[in-house]
Amino acid sequence: MEKETNYFDKAAKTWDEKPARVELAQAVATAIRKNVELNPKFSCMEYGCGTGIISLLLAPYVDRIVAVDTSRQMLKVLEEKLARQPRPHNISTYQMDLTDDKLPSVPFLKELDLIFSSMTLHHIGPVQKLLSRFYQLLRPGGWLAIADLDKEDGDFHGKDVPGVAHHGFQREKIRTLLSDIGFKEIKILTAHEMKKTTEAGVTKVFPVFLATGRR
Repeated sequence: MEKETNYFDKAAKTWDEKPARVELAQAVATAIRKNVELNPKFSCMEYGCGTGIISLLLAPYVDRIVAVDTSRQMLKVLEEKLARQPRPHNISTYQMDLTDDKLPSVPFLKELDLIFSSMTLHHIGPVQKLLSRFYQLLRPGGWLAIADLDKEDGDFHGKDVPGVAHHGFQREKIRTLLSDIGFKEIKILTAHEMKKTTEAGVTKVFPVFLATGRR
């Protein structure tokens, strides 16, 4: 985890400079808006928020968002964005790893209306543990929205990105996992397709799904 966090710390300052990343975040935010019944009273958390592109896009539609990441530098970039906003904002940041056995006692980890996360799950070894924790943190009827890669052969990240625990996921396995945890009204759809040139010089298309469900 330390090596992975260091990688994202170093990448934070230039993270938003890749148009494909911004395009993906915009597509995921749009998919969430279309498939989750957002409410101006919602209390939300984004897990693995990075520089907060998705949180910034969804913030106008909810009451508040806590943007959580393990990378201090990613959160710092988001905080700099928030400081430049001309009006008060409804996003706060918190550095935390939700896969830790012991969580800090913080007020926002109670009765959340929506938890959303994009391109984070494939970095998590204990996926079921994390998704179960999401379930525990949501209020009854609360929403989960998870975007990640379809199952792939490892070409998406190549050899240079540390901490890749899964080369994407089979959609039906995600559906079964969410159902077994207790989520209802599960839907899985294609949120975006990313074109990327692999280390072998081959341009491939990598679909990104959005899985939604309710506690």
